[in-house]
Amino acid sequence: MQQFVCDKCGNIDLLDLTHPQRKVAAPLPTPLLCAACLPCGWHNHFPQEKYDSTKDHVVNRPSPGTSISLG
Repeated sequence: MQQFVCDKCGNIDLLDLTHPQRKVAAPLPTPLLCAACLPCGWHNHFPQEKYDSTKDHVVNRPSPGTSISLG
């Protein structure tokens, strides 16, 4: 499953569970919100986790150890 960083609080969440209506090729929703920041609220089944750019691979941020070269 693909992870993302919430644009509001900075927590990690699963894209497929939080936004199940999204089609695979469709653009990401803007802003991209986690379950805690959506109107439905957080379920407290497991702890929330803050994004760590050194270890987390997410769809809406560059992957750790990668860079963009412009030429």
